[in-house]
Amino acid sequence: MNPAEKILIVDDDEPTRYALSRIISSAGYQVTVASSGKEALEKAASLQPDLVLLDVQLPDMSGFEVVKLIRADPLLRHLFIVHLTALSTREDDFVEGLEQGADGYLVHPLTNRELIARIRAYLRHNQTLKQLRESEGRYRTFFESNPLPVWIADAKERKILLANPAAFRLYGYSQEELTHLNEADLIISSRREGDEESAVHQDKNGARLQVTVVRHPLTWGGNAAEAMIITDVTELQAQESSYQGEIRSLEQFSEVEQKFGAQEWEQLLQQYWEVLQLKLEQETYKVEHNISERLRVISEELAAGLAGPRDVVRLHHGTITARVGHLGESAKAKPYVRVGRFLLIELMGQLLAIYRRRSAVSGRA
Repeated sequence: MNPAEKILIVDDDEPTRYALSRIISSAGYQVTVASSGKEALEKAASLQPDLVLLDVQLPDMSGFEVVKLIRADPLLRHLFIVHLTALSTREDDFVEGLEQGADGYLVHPLTNRELIARIRAYLRHNQTLKQLRESEGRYRTFFESNPLPVWIADAKERKILLANPAAFRLYGYSQEELTHLNEADLIISSRREGDEESAVHQDKNGARLQVTVVRHPLTWGGNAAEAMIITDVTELQAQESSYQGEIRSLEQFSEVEQKFGAQEWEQLLQQYWEVLQLKLEQETYKVEHNISERLRVISEELAAGLAGPRDVVRLHHGTITARVGHLGESAKAKPYVRVGRFLLIELMGQLLAIYRRRSAVSGRA
């Protein structure tokens, strides 16, 4: 049990409120009480309880009406609500309560032990629902920010449930159009070898798309589903050619005599690699790292060895090739090449600033 779990008891009968409050509080829960529908709505809004125990009969409105109002409020609709009903309550009342949006009901009188056991079961269920909502929220953020096309399909029917803007652009459909399709409307053929899946898809106009697919199982809306992350191979090949051309030019520019000892140079490579990783993390997750200060330390070490612009390029190129693999297979190298462009310029600027300061000091001497 989470000691912070909060329970709101709504009942117009004072002895019942007192008895329930005492029993539930003694089990370690935070308890708040309300005696009317209006008070229940106010306290639900301010407290945001983990569980609402709601009597069906209230002086100002029925418990069914309270549930209806809560479910209509975007800030409250997630609340877990259980009706408190008497043993003599008609079956139709149970049905109406559930139809209005209640998550369950307790028929009293109950023994203290059974009451707490039921409450714990409801709270466990509510915690599972919260985790599902949080998971779906993370996936929505992932969709919106991901530059790659992504869609989620129902695991059984393969209906597309959700897609991101990159998917709309690649396939040429609007959001409404795409989420009315099944995977079969997009997939012409597919071939899987181990974890790799190559496929031919088609866009809205019937144009064929050579793609690779990564599948990720998940739960969506309480049901089994699968996320499909798509890479357009044609676009990727064009990007690969661009990156490889950039690297070849760096290789030619960096072919100079070594100025640093092997151990000293390896330390510089490691320092620059750490800065590259921090820069990529900063751009991806929007966290702040003191990149300039780290580059300043590297620039001072380069200046101590009288390094020039070619050495800076060699450091940049050597770090990526050593840490990410051969750049002919540049899928892994691409993000580092991209963020490294800015680091390369800044590092050269800092090195030049050091030499300017030294020159100014020498001139004054």
